[in-house]
Amino acid sequence: MLLAIISILNVLIAAPAAYRAYISLIEHHHAQEIGKATEFIAHFYRVKKFLSAERAAALSILYVPSSSFDALSIDLRENRIESEKAFNEGMNFLKNNPELDLQPAIQNLRKSYTALQTLRLRIDVAMTLPPEKRDFPVADLFFDQATAVVLDINELIDSYTRPITSYNPNITRQLRFTRLIWEISEYAGREYAVLGQLIAQNKFPSPEIQEKLTLWHNRTQYGLELAHGSLYSSSWREEIVSPLDEAETHYFMTFEQIHKAFYQPQTGQPEAVYPLSVELWLQLASQVVDSLHSLADIVLNVNQKSVMTIKADSEREILLSFFLFVSALGLSLYTWWIITARVIRPVNSMIDKLYSETNTIRPELTSNTNPDEIGKLSQVLEVFQENTRQLQKERDKAQMANIAKSEFLANMSHEIRTPMNVVVGLTNILGRSSPLTAKQTEFIHTLEISAGSLLALINDLLDFSKIEAHKFELEKISFDLRLLMEEVVAVISVKAREKNLILNTDLDDIQDEEFIGDPTRIRQILINILGNAVKFTSQGTVSLNVRIQENLRPGYRTAFISISDTGPGIAPDKLSGIFEKFTQADSTITRKFGGTGLGLAITKSLVDLMDGDIHVESCPGEGATFLIKIPLLKSLSSPPRLTAPEMQKLRHSSPSQKKILLVEDYLPNIIVTGTFLEQFGYEYDSAENGQEAVRKFMEGAYGVILMDVQMPEMDGYETTKAIRAYEQTNNLKPVIIIGLTAHASVKDRESCLRTGMDDYLSKPFDPATLQEKLRTAMKK
Repeated sequence: MLLAIISILNVLIAAPAAYRAYISLIEHHHAQEIGKATEFIAHFYRVKKFLSAERAAALSILYVPSSSFDALSIDLRENRIESEKAFNEGMNFLKNNPELDLQPAIQNLRKSYTALQTLRLRIDVAMTLPPEKRDFPVADLFFDQATAVVLDINELIDSYTRPITSYNPNITRQLRFTRLIWEISEYAGREYAVLGQLIAQNKFPSPEIQEKLTLWHNRTQYGLELAHGSLYSSSWREEIVSPLDEAETHYFMTFEQIHKAFYQPQTGQPEAVYPLSVELWLQLASQVVDSLHSLADIVLNVNQKSVMTIKADSEREILLSFFLFVSALGLSLYTWWIITARVIRPVNSMIDKLYSETNTIRPELTSNTNPDEIGKLSQVLEVFQENTRQLQKERDKAQMANIAKSEFLANMSHEIRTPMNVVVGLTNILGRSSPLTAKQTEFIHTLEISAGSLLALINDLLDFSKIEAHKFELEKISFDLRLLMEEVVAVISVKAREKNLILNTDLDDIQDEEFIGDPTRIRQILINILGNAVKFTSQGTVSLNVRIQENLRPGYRTAFISISDTGPGIAPDKLSGIFEKFTQADSTITRKFGGTGLGLAITKSLVDLMDGDIHVESCPGEGATFLIKIPLLKSLSSPPRLTAPEMQKLRHSSPSQKKILLVEDYLPNIIVTGTFLEQFGYEYDSAENGQEAVRKFMEGAYGVILMDVQMPEMDGYETTKAIRAYEQTNNLKPVIIIGLTAHASVKDRESCLRTGMDDYLSKPFDPATLQEKLRTAMKK
């Protein structure tokens, strides 16, 4: 039935063939006329396009410094050549297609363009003179004359296209839309040219210029709104709306960003200080105008395609009108064949194959015997639905496994760090003991190195697991970048001296620089790279260079860190994979130096988390240079820094006589931490759980509480809340509580502070850090 209906319709199409042929002939003639108009418009549009760019360069070139003069000069001459070429092509087109009604508009254009040529010569002469002898007013005259030429071109185009607008309503709308886009680009071009001159002169706009700029800006904005409204119901909306949105975005992003600098001068400021050079402004703004010109090019292409479509449709229908009946019959047969061969048979074959496969895999779901094609398809869909449900179950299992993995990592971090705190602490205590034999000192030193290596390995594995699970978080605290660099250099210099290496540093560019970020992770990045440089360099030097530059993001600056060495270097074929996990540049490295190959992978991940970049440059036998770029938020307030005498006084000050309450459920940690407290000169009591800690706090007077977090019965968070509640109820001065825990993530630190603790220290801890925190707390 469907095939019969299609055949009848094809035959009926041939009935009005004669009338359609007559209409097609008229449309073909109109399409030829519109095609000539489109070609004519394209020539003079190119004149306006390049003349706009030449006008912008000419308006600024007499005012720019010598460093920008050559670039603008080249831009001026290139656009002049293109505009002259397009003008000559347009005039030749008019010469070959004479239109008597256009003579007044042509004469006006020739007159305006001749005057423009004269001003071009004056511009060229002024460019050769020194700044004090230049004819500066000629730039404004050139701007006005170039604008007059553009207006005369518009008048000529209107005169040429006026008769054509009666041919086709759609073409009329397209021509009007083309004129609208030209006007938008013209007003934007005037605005960016005048703004470029203001930047070159370092001047604020006068009230008259400011009024013009506001008028052009408003007309551009209003034109863009009209353009969007015109596209609402047009057939060519899909081709134009995307480049229109892009051009509009470019315009507002560029011009609105600099808007206040031009229109809000500071009182009493004689000259403007703009945040960019005229060369950069013209480059950015020309991109905006270029996007508008590109939009106009697209509109012209749409016009041309519409003309070609009209011509093709008319030519096709003229031919089809003579053979329509025969074609309709042939089309009926072809349609029958194509539907049967290309649709029905392939669909049936596909259904049979799917049914056969599902019957093999899930026979219990395809038990119906000899079903038709619809029945087969229904059973296949049922199998697909069942498979989808199974996939959803597997996905849920995977998500639960991922949650379990995260919990395991958190518990593993705590369980490993707790005994490691004992190992590292006892090693430190034994190292301070005396007297020691040479052999004992060697044993303790070996134990200290091994414990440090094991802790570093554990930290790498846990850090990498957190990064892969997307559980890694960065701190945002204020820190002194130079002090951070000096601390890292102090750590690395010990290993460098052991190998008789020279460690060069250049930190002059970061004097008293305060930033907000994660100093712990920046320190980890630097120690990884500097440590590798010292480890792989047998002789020569290791150099650290830090520079600070401005960043495009408001409030941010970029730290450029260069770390180079005179080591063996890296082969070119190994450079691309050096930041991959479990990878080292040479298989002999693991045997000679050890390591898991995670250090650089973690470093790369940390740099990426900070929106930075890291890469390496190296040649075999010539060492390697790691280049790191990290954006940092500038700190608005810098905390006071202690002078050297004040630091010396702090180090040698005697501890307070206030007692310390050590809350810890793990006896070895009580022994280690208590030993350090005794060495520091503090008295302490210990509590093995939260309830005992609260009771002892109520009975005694303590200056500081060292609070473990993970404890039986009552954990550190609940204990801290209970102590704070008791203080508030009894109107007591809050005691200093320092969290001392094996939980070492940023989230754990925030949880401690949010619960009511005053500070935080992760295990294994550095005894010097603990001593410094206690001294600070005792003074409060």
